[in-house]
Amino acid sequence: MFLGQRLSGLTFSSGRHVISPSLWKNLTLSDEKLAHATAELLSSGRDELPTPSAIARFVHANSWHYSWDWSIARDWRRRKLARSLWKPGVDHTRLLEDAGEAVPSSHPTENLRRLVSAAAGGEIPYLECGHRALAAAAIAEAVGIPVRYVTLYSNFPKTTVLTHHLLELEGDYGWEMHDPDYGFFFTTSPDRIASVETALNQPVRVAEYIWRPRVRMARHVAMLVRGGFFQAVSTRLYDKDETLFMSDGDLAHAIFKHDDHILSFPEYWQTALSQSATKEVIFTGRSISIRGAKMSAGPGSKRKSSRQRSRRVETTKDAPAEAGAPKH
Repeated sequence: MFLGQRLSGLTFSSGRHVISPSLWKNLTLSDEKLAHATAELLSSGRDELPTPSAIARFVHANSWHYSWDWSIARDWRRRKLARSLWKPGVDHTRLLEDAGEAVPSSHPTENLRRLVSAAAGGEIPYLECGHRALAAAAIAEAVGIPVRYVTLYSNFPKTTVLTHHLLELEGDYGWEMHDPDYGFFFTTSPDRIASVETALNQPVRVAEYIWRPRVRMARHVAMLVRGGFFQAVSTRLYDKDETLFMSDGDLAHAIFKHDDHILSFPEYWQTALSQSATKEVIFTGRSISIRGAKMSAGPGSKRKSSRQRSRRVETTKDAPAEAGAPKH
């Protein structure tokens, strides 16, 4: 969810249209028009819609969340802060304020205004996965591109449910799953980007908006999904229908207390987490996995993976798992 330090000295292309910081400086618009004007700048020509990839890439490139994000690649202070934000038990708001960083807004339009300011050479905002997904959705919806919200669920650590938020946008060939936070999407062919349902049922490849040879977090998240770390995936067409794809793993049997009722996770999801009128749960009968996602593998990677698997088995037998999975 990257070739320089700041966007002030950068131009990047979206299709045939080249965007420079000077163009973003002209977007001194009301909140109602800002998302639409942003989409127009990201389009490849007059009367054309921006591609879902252009929208997601814009949000990813003009904000930061992780220490490996390109936008802070040479900013050692923010890279250090990003690592601190991932430590267990950290108060994110207090840490950001102490560092003089703006706390993400609960309003997508305010976060979008910060993204546009960053594209014009201003301060690069800190945004988390949900903020980035909602900002991308706001741009798409402003020009009529349909959006579905996607959430990945895991029961790591065992005492809570960890979530990661991304989205699907409708492109030329149907729904496309995009992660503007980790900066990746899945493809089935050079010109076809996979939807959630396609990725769950067909071999796919990992593609990054901008590739960095030594930063492979997109592949890492794909590996987690492929390995069953996330045991459920939901897709939601805003306030209409929502589907939960559920594996027969630990999360399927987890028990939750809600309004004095004891519920399984699928029941809890339908009661408290789903926000749509039609709620459907589909048990896959197998682990939720992205089949065929290609990871980078260096010399000795198989031996290392074997050692890691052995250590994970021993940890599971002897003690509860330690914190170390991605936080979203």
